[in-house]
Amino acid sequence: KPSAMITMKNIEESHNFCKLISFDEATSYRLKPDDQIVFDRIRHEFIDTNPCYILFTSGSTGTPKGVVISHRAVIDLTEWLNQVTMINSDDTIGNQTPFFFDASVKDIYQMLKSGATLYVLQPQSFVFTRDLFALLRNKNITVVLWAASAIAMVANSGILELDPPRQLRLITFAGEQLFTKHLNQWRKACPEATFINLYGPTETTVDCLYYVLDREFSDDEIIPLGYPCKNKEVFLVDDKNRKITEGTGEICVRGTGVGLGYFNDKEKSEEVFIQNPDHDFYRDFVYKTGDLAYYNNNGELVFVSRKDHQIKRQGHRIELGEIEASLILIDEIKEIGCVFDSESEKIIAFFTGKEVTTRELNKKLLRHLPKIMHPDKYIYLDQMLYTRNGKVDKQRLLERYKGL
Repeated sequence: KPSAMITMKNIEESHNFCKLISFDEATSYRLKPDDQIVFDRIRHEFIDTNPCYILFTSGSTGTPKGVVISHRAVIDLTEWLNQVTMINSDDTIGNQTPFFFDASVKDIYQMLKSGATLYVLQPQSFVFTRDLFALLRNKNITVVLWAASAIAMVANSGILELDPPRQLRLITFAGEQLFTKHLNQWRKACPEATFINLYGPTETTVDCLYYVLDREFSDDEIIPLGYPCKNKEVFLVDDKNRKITEGTGEICVRGTGVGLGYFNDKEKSEEVFIQNPDHDFYRDFVYKTGDLAYYNNNGELVFVSRKDHQIKRQGHRIELGEIEASLILIDEIKEIGCVFDSESEKIIAFFTGKEVTTRELNKKLLRHLPKIMHPDKYIYLDQMLYTRNGKVDKQRLLERYKGL
């Protein structure tokens, strides 16, 4: 129920759902004296906990939810990220993520904060990676804050060995777990660049954990999620919402970055924006992410999988993410996505790369996983299916399997 919509060009008002205002009209409008009084009053009453934006989740697990984020949350994220990345007016940021995806908030506000140039890369730029890298060089792009899927896609193309983008000084990745095999290809191609793993759901204002890669990782290691961002506390809880420091638990976040809830959806808001389990003395909201993790020996949080990607099979609890992490180590596999068909109780693995028989794959998988965790079926794809937000589209993969 928007009051008005600003459009980049004049559109005929053939509908009645809101008023349409062209961008040119909006930017050329001059306030009348009476308007100025109203405008001054609105500005005077405005506070930083008011909503800054509403971004809708992808809806891959149901109906999209509108996440309401305050100005204060965006300011905190922007100030913190600028301190960590040291983006400045000499940098050019190569924007990969669409503006309906929360990762673009980093690109936009780092530009505004630092005076850096923001170059918006078109989706078709990623079809031919040779042309993409030529563009990165021609525009002197020094910083990329990309989705993990884009980082992996470039690594799989083979372009990094042929034409490494050595002008990049900062490479961050987020959105999904990046397999270390792909990261190592980038680190070899850009040895002088700083690499940062960023993690956070839309509900926590883009990012709540970060890890600056300060050591080497073998292909079979998992890149840590790391440590909390400024003004955010991150901890794990068990199935009864009790804080834990050992074993696998659900990631919870509190602090100024926690969203104001879901727009016009009180019921869903109350499911995941909960009272701090530590006390009940005053309102202290915590967001339950639905992601599972554990602490490694260095005290860093390490991602395991989505809670809804955890299955039970023959009495065993199995993480689909663990299966994916093991399959990606097989040389013939470039991209991987595992789903579970609850009706047949079968694990199905979709992959791109080189066609290999089920027998060969399971034989190689035995080095990493017990038989109980082996997929029941492998399906080769020419291209992996992704959501518009750049994540493997598990829902469409399952639908494809059931439609076979």
